[in-house]
Amino acid sequence: MDVWIKASNQVIFMLSLGIGGNIFFSTFRKDNEDVYQSSLWIPIITVLFGILCSVINFAYLGHFSYLVDIPIEQLPLSGTDLAFITYPSALCMLPFPNFWSILFFLMLITLGIDSQV
Repeated sequence: MDVWIKASNQVIFMLSLGIGGNIFFSTFRKDNEDVYQSSLWIPIITVLFGILCSVINFAYLGHFSYLVDIPIEQLPLSGTDLAFITYPSALCMLPFPNFWSILFFLMLITLGIDSQV
């Protein structure tokens, strides 16, 4: 039950971010455009993107657990360890790892600044 509560909290958080995008894109709306139909796309895309990110995250964690022969329970699965240890190690396996690492940390910086505003 605890996992479902945390998952629902994450979906609610993601949808609240999607509403901000909804307000932003409403300024570019044409007068004859259907508001209801276009406002449905942002939450749908937000949730689908969250599911895709979680699948990629857990696939990498399973692969990393297999490579280093550590049980999955001992890997950092949340918090700052995930952001500053696991994700950078995953980025090092991609082509052009410096480019992806710079983009990732720039994203973290802009998220931190945005959270303060």
